[in-house]
Amino acid sequence: HGSLLGWRDERRRWLKAGWRGLCRLLAKDVIVHAASDSEAGASEGHRVRVIPHGVAGEQLPFPSASGPLRLVAYGRLDVVKGFDLLLRACQRLACDYQLTVAGDGPDADRLHVLARELGVAVRFVGWQDRPEQVMREAELVVVPSHRESFGMVVAEALACGRPVVASRQTPWRELAQRDCGWWVDNTPAALAMAITAANERRDQLEEMGARGHAWMGEQAWSRSVDEMLATYREALG
Repeated sequence: HGSLLGWRDERRRWLKAGWRGLCRLLAKDVIVHAASDSEAGASEGHRVRVIPHGVAGEQLPFPSASGPLRLVAYGRLDVVKGFDLLLRACQRLACDYQLTVAGDGPDADRLHVLARELGVAVRFVGWQDRPEQVMREAELVVVPSHRESFGMVVAEALACGRPVVASRQTPWRELAQRDCGWWVDNTPAALAMAITAANERRDQLEEMGARGHAWMGEQAWSRSVDEMLATYREALG
């Protein structure tokens, strides 16, 4: 679940680097489950099986394209998730928008302060147990993470029928290829350009979300379970 991945500004960087090195040294006779190719690349020295997480979600009714563009960011409020980049991106936007951030974590207070300093209007709603609670009114979900082994928020948003802007540090290149979102650098400028592009295609966002929902229909939990069971049988054998 990302413990073998690192990134430039992670907390306890050297401790985590030591942990990763210890895993490579001692855990030779194991099979590592990676949720994406990028996570598999960080598991060098192990036998690796890439099995994406399953996802289940109901395609929610899409909100009407009136008023400000409704943006949602959802997840643990930690520096690695890049929510500060989203706030800085919103400062650059020329279009009307409404931003909702759902989640809790160690970076929450800093994000509240940063939003006030930047003059960015944002609604912090705390942790939500079910993604549908925050996706229902969203037109676009933004995932600006510095590093993700999978990025369950992306899968959950697509399963709910919402297009996504995700950073290139997430393993979701196919968002652009399948025309159900944008896969961009996690910089304020690139995120702002993607949100602006989404606003210009606002009348197409529902169709993009429907394509994403159909895509996630291919990633059912039953498929992931079957592949995991096969991996356990391989390990036992």
